[in-house]
Amino acid sequence: MENISSQSLYSRREFLKTYAVLGVALSAGGFNTLFAETNKTNKILMPKRTFGDGNYAFEVSALAFGCMGLNYHRSAKLSKKQALIILEKAIDSGITLFDTAQVYGPDSNEILVGELLKPYNKKIFITTKFGFGKYINTLDSSPKRIREVVENSLKRLHLEQIPLLYQHRFDPKTPIEEVALCVKDLIKEGKVARFGVCELSANTIQKAHKICPITAVQSEYHLMWRNVENEIFPTLEKLKIGFVAYSPLNRGYLSGKLTKNTKFDAKNDNRASFPRFQPDAMEANYHIIEILKDFGKGKNPLNIST
Repeated sequence: MENISSQSLYSRREFLKTYAVLGVALSAGGFNTLFAETNKTNKILMPKRTFGDGNYAFEVSALAFGCMGLNYHRSAKLSKKQALIILEKAIDSGITLFDTAQVYGPDSNEILVGELLKPYNKKIFITTKFGFGKYINTLDSSPKRIREVVENSLKRLHLEQIPLLYQHRFDPKTPIEEVALCVKDLIKEGKVARFGVCELSANTIQKAHKICPITAVQSEYHLMWRNVENEIFPTLEKLKIGFVAYSPLNRGYLSGKLTKNTKFDAKNDNRASFPRFQPDAMEANYHIIEILKDFGKGKNPLNIST
């Protein structure tokens, strides 16, 4: 699950408040408890918000769905039926933004998402990313590679145009200006609608934005990783760029479902190699979960306005 800020992060304080309440509510009750497509059962509608500005503005649901874990890097290997049930539940809950990437698999996540979400393409948006070469341990954002990835992603996702295309990771071999210019050309050609970047410095974001307006920046952000608050947020506020927080529950840890005894499939789960997910670290950090549990006691997840 991914959580996305309010419009262009005009107010960091309001964003943090909304982010915290939505996160607690989602953890406490899931999709059915938090949102519904109508309010006939006293459930609130999924909030909408816009990020980006002008011709590159993008209105989507307040929560987005990160599709990577359906078949990549999250240990469990779901059947297509199981994955479809999850995606349809997200759609029924009012989520309109779904995120994948070429490198997930590689390719296999886009293939799965493209197949399962094809019937819903008129009511939802699928974002994807470029930035890696033929092998997942090689960074490549050369214009040639960008175009190759885009053509293949369009086919795998069954799209005529990618609603929002991200550079997945910075490529030190290719100046960000070249990357932005290539995406700008793809927008002119109608193959891409909007430009996004992931995990870039504030200075590099500004360089790219001068060439091709950026609609959204995607970076890790949660209670245990708040680095983006220092330089990224002020930059995005100034430039009217939206923010997409990936792993808002710290890859599942903040859900309270993971403990020091949790086993990760090293062949299909990058958490197995992360220092923060080693047994000792998970045990030492578990007091954070206890604090969140205490904070959530007696809270009404539907009362978002308070």
